[in-house]
Amino acid sequence: MSPTTLKRYADRDGFLTLGVHWRYGAHKNSPRIWNLRLCQQALDYRSRVKK
Repeated sequence: MSPTTLKRYADRDGFLTLGVHWRYGAHKNSPRIWNLRLCQQALDYRSRVKK
């Protein structure tokens, strides 16, 4: 999954949350740092709930 897709899930859909699934980098222009294990768990849970 691309970082752009993860960012969309965090910004628009709101189910990936700051401090849990991702955090800001050290500088203003740094990319987000993703906790991929927790992101995958959230995506798996979301796919099970939507069915």
